[in-house]
Amino acid sequence: FAPSLAAWAGYPAHPEYVRLFAGILAADALAALPFAWLRFREKALRFAFIRLSGILLNVAINLFCLLVLPEMADRGWVDTAWVNPESLVLYIFLSNFIASFAVLVLLLPELRLASQGWNKLLFKEMFAYAAPLIWVGLAGMVNETLDRILLKQLLDGAVADYEAGLYSAFYKLAMVLSIFVQAFRFAAEPFFFSRSSEQDAPQLYAHVMRIFIWVVAGMAMATLVFADFIAPLLLRRPAYFADPRGMAVVPILLLANLFLGVYYNLSIWYKLSGQTRLGARVAIGGALATLLFNLLFIPHYSFMAAAWVTLLVYAGMVVVSWYMGRSWYPVPYHYGNGMLALLLAAVAWLAFSSTGLTTSDGVVYWLVGTAIVLLYGGIAYLSEKKKWLWKKLSTNIKVGMI
Repeated sequence: FAPSLAAWAGYPAHPEYVRLFAGILAADALAALPFAWLRFREKALRFAFIRLSGILLNVAINLFCLLVLPEMADRGWVDTAWVNPESLVLYIFLSNFIASFAVLVLLLPELRLASQGWNKLLFKEMFAYAAPLIWVGLAGMVNETLDRILLKQLLDGAVADYEAGLYSAFYKLAMVLSIFVQAFRFAAEPFFFSRSSEQDAPQLYAHVMRIFIWVVAGMAMATLVFADFIAPLLLRRPAYFADPRGMAVVPILLLANLFLGVYYNLSIWYKLSGQTRLGARVAIGGALATLLFNLLFIPHYSFMAAAWVTLLVYAGMVVVSWYMGRSWYPVPYHYGNGMLALLLAAVAWLAFSSTGLTTSDGVVYWLVGTAIVLLYGGIAYLSEKKKWLWKKLSTNIKVGMI
């Protein structure tokens, strides 16, 4: 179905894109369980080595294709047809394809574990647990990527390309936070499962959530404070900087990714309680809301609608997941602490924005920006230290009374 899928996505002349991504997804799917095994066994060095090897190989091939190959064409060493724009786009996808299969080769020792035999009972148990999570993953991809596809579908011609390009470009500024959220998810889930049998597990999960919000809110604030420096590194088209709507979506997308991280934390309730079917309903509901609201509002408000829909859907999923989790796996989350972190981050960013400083102000820009970020970090540290001291004092008082 590659030709049909390529046409639906807006690239009818390039079914090879679909075939490459099918291969990438196949390799990544086969690598998922060995990576999960490494995480469960806490083999962090091997996990990191294989992950980083795939990333470095991907980057190296991209650099060769996008920098070295054009230089070779200019010198007449290769045909110029190899470096036309369409070929360069294809090389990017091909780099990902090669890196994904290289990772799979590095995971062969772990993949050999699959040769130990077939356990029908275990398969039934795991399939009943994991099947709803397939829909969770699919719904998650819809929430993360559908808006850019719909921008091309619902807007006209050149306008669609410009709007989708502008939105995707400024979306990169939120990717730093998104990458951290995904990395946290990789590390946190095995930790949550390994501690689930402990008596104080709910209190521990609440503590992790509190620290997580402090850190992510701080990262969002720092991204906005230093956006004037970060944006030119990630955006290459000067025309995008002239459009004020681009930077306007960044705070919305950063907050959306923060809510997504909170949702990942909250989702532990259905994974630990085995209620993955209920978790799938939350995720599917979010995907349907994303589809419906984008269809309604993108034709009128373009990518600003897509950004707001992303934020509102993730916030809604947080509320629904929190409400359902209270019944199945109650965790004493500290709501006031999360609100305080968000409020301080917002105030810090607004305070810096009011100064009007940019990179053209040189050292003053960096000094003021760094001071604001450090001030936020200091308040976060003192807040957590105060809680730790109070908890320790309370424990000592109880022990003394006994």
